[in-house]
Amino acid sequence: MKTRHDDRLQDASSRDGTVLVIIMLMAGILLMAVTGMMALASNASFRIRRMTTDAKALNIAEAGIADMIGRLTTNYWHWQDNIYAADFADGSFHVVSRVQVGGNVLLVSTGTVGKISRVTAVELLGNERARNDSLFHVDGAILSGGDVRFRTSDFTIKGNVHSNRDITSESGADQGVFEPADGFDECFVTASGDIGELNNVTTNRVAPRELPEFDFDGYRQLALSDTYPVDAEGRPAYLEGDQDIRHFNARPTNGVIYVNGDITLRGDSSIVGTLVVNGDATFRNAFSTERYADDMPAVLVTGSIYLGNRGHIKGLIYAGCNVYIQNHVTLDGGIITVGYTEINNRTEVEHSTEPPPWDPTQPDVPPEVIIGGWLR
Repeated sequence: MKTRHDDRLQDASSRDGTVLVIIMLMAGILLMAVTGMMALASNASFRIRRMTTDAKALNIAEAGIADMIGRLTTNYWHWQDNIYAADFADGSFHVVSRVQVGGNVLLVSTGTVGKISRVTAVELLGNERARNDSLFHVDGAILSGGDVRFRTSDFTIKGNVHSNRDITSESGADQGVFEPADGFDECFVTASGDIGELNNVTTNRVAPRELPEFDFDGYRQLALSDTYPVDAEGRPAYLEGDQDIRHFNARPTNGVIYVNGDITLRGDSSIVGTLVVNGDATFRNAFSTERYADDMPAVLVTGSIYLGNRGHIKGLIYAGCNVYIQNHVTLDGGIITVGYTEINNRTEVEHSTEPPPWDPTQPDVPPEVIIGGWLR
């Protein structure tokens, strides 16, 4: 009987130990499950916070893009190649605006919240007029892709002079007069090549400057749309072929006369408006122009311009080749020439007060997004 009782006690003790082990194992498993769930919850919470912060940083980067586009809309010339940063919401943005080859503008904006940054970028369709404005300096009297040749001591230049090649001086050109443009304190003469003896602040070996370009077809369209005669002889605003005219006094209704060929004007001739020539223009004697509008150019040619004696031109002149000025000529509007510019006796050149319309048929257009996306 004693032995049987001891066996029962021993069996009960063994069962109690097994149950305890099972309970401990289950408790361990539950503890591991709870720990795992807490870790998963913590990771999920971190990911949610990170996603929220990323979204904020991206939203702030996009706000930077919107801010820069707004600035471009109000002052394209200034902001098309610039940097701007500001605090916004819970972070800040940093925007870089850069002009690309062809005139488009790339905006790259970095939005930052704490230590998290996101970057987005858009490319804007280039505003050709604004790009040309940025290449054209309103304080410039002469902007030449070739040489600028001063072959006299009797000249007055009001505004800056730049040549992408050399500036030469002859016949006492160092006695010529250089004056600052209106609103400026100094007048500078710069060249990518060498500069001769001139009585002014000169700097050579500077970087060449890109020249602005006119849209000749836009001016041609204006002339073609003008159905009224431009002078007493009944000539149209659009003239086909080479022209040799004496005493040409014209006033086009749309402000533009277009010649598809060379033109030579002799004797007293005058134009109220812009003369556009797909060829060379020669003005033998006493040629004058009046502005049709404040900012309109005076003479645009794809070839060369020859200005003879006694001329008074009000407005910018542009030549796809060369400009040669002979004697006693006054230019109120400056010169842009792809080739050389030659200045002879009694010449006065004054800078343009404002950029001309490079294409008169295209008004200013606001920036337009052509591509955009997130970088990282």
